[in-house]
Amino acid sequence: MAELGCKGSANFETLQADKIDVGIISSNHLSHITGSYDNLTLTAITDGDADAGFTAIANSYHELEWDGDQAGAIQLPNNVVDGTLVVLHFKAAANGGANLVITTGTRLTPQPHFTITSYETFFATQTLIFFTQNFGDATRLPRVIGQLVRGTGGQKQAHFNADNLENTLTISATAAHNQTNIGAELAFYYKESGTMQGWNITFQGSEEGNGTMNVTFAPSRVG
Repeated sequence: MAELGCKGSANFETLQADKIDVGIISSNHLSHITGSYDNLTLTAITDGDADAGFTAIANSYHELEWDGDQAGAIQLPNNVVDGTLVVLHFKAAANGGANLVITTGTRLTPQPHFTITSYETFFATQTLIFFTQNFGDATRLPRVIGQLVRGTGGQKQAHFNADNLENTLTISATAAHNQTNIGAELAFYYKESGTMQGWNITFQGSEEGNGTMNVTFAPSRVG
C-alpha cells in the first residue's frame, strides 16, 4: 500500500465507488466505450411511448419496445451535463417500415464552441462505419464507435458534423433486412469540451435477414 498522500501508486483489495474520475475518464465514459452498462438505471419505453414521443432519462438504460409500425420519436435529455450517458436497447424487432427520429435536447450552459449563443446540444463530429455479416437473425454485430474519420470505406457510413449543428438522427425500421432486430443498442455519451464535443454515438447492430444496414441511418439539422 502506498503511503498516505502518495499520488504515484495505490493498491486496493476492494474498491467500490459510484463514480471514478481520472482526468477526463469517468465511469460513464468507460461504459460507453466498453458497452458495460451496469452503472445505469433501467427504464422501459413501450411501443406506444415511442409512437407518442418520449424524452429519454439521463444515465439510464432504456428497453425500447418500438417495432417500427408507426413513426417513433425520442428526445435525448434536457439540461444535460458533461458525462451524461443514454442507452437505447431494442427489445422488439424494429422492422415495420416507419422512421425513428432521435433529437438532441438542451444543456445547462451555452455552447462555447459555436458562434451562436445556444443551449442546444448537437451530435459530435464523427463517422460511423457499418458492415454486413449475415450470420443469422438476432446475431449481434461488432460495436461501431464514432470516430473522427472521413472518406470512403465500409459498406455504409453515417457522417455527423457538429459545425452543421446536426441535432436529429433518423433511423428507418427497414422491413426484412436491417440491423435493428432484437438486441440492437444505441448509446449516446455527452462531452462538453474537446475535439468530439457534443453527443458521441456507438451502435451495436442486431441482424434481421441478411443484416444489411438500415437504408436510412442519417443525421440532419432540424429547426
